[in-house]
Amino acid sequence: MQPPVTNQHKIAPPVSATVGVVEIVASIKGVRESDLQPLAEAVDTDFLDWLFEGTETTESPYAVVFSYSGYEITVRSDRTLTLRPK
Repeated sequence: MQPPVTNQHKIAPPVSATVGVVEIVASIKGVRESDLQPLAEAVDTDFLDWLFEGTETTESPYAVVFSYSGYEITVRSDRTLTLRPK
């Protein structure tokens, strides 16, 4: 059995973290963004956007991990998004 494929993407400013997550997941799944469950059902979207707004550099790296639309999603402080199928 092969390990699940991990997808890694960069969310480039000025795109917000929440918009980036939804756009990337929809693209990978081959569906419209509106076909996905609301991201707010999986994570606090206001907090996610606040945490990742502004610069890509921080003194202390951090990450947020949550489940969404069949993936374990990790968003890192450098705005790198990693998706692992669940």
